[in-house]
Amino acid sequence: MLFRQLEYFVAVAGEKHFARAADACCVSQPALSTAMADLGRGLPADR
Repeated sequence: MLFRQLEYFVAVAGEKHFARAADACCVSQPALSTAMADLGRGLPADR
């Protein structure tokens, strides 16, 4: 799923809007938000 999460991240960065990025990726906005949250949880946090 990591590749898809990165694809969604790039779409959000490009669109600067979750709903438009979701439309561009052909997914629902809640699904996109969940994927972004999962991506964030999978990244190491700076301490």
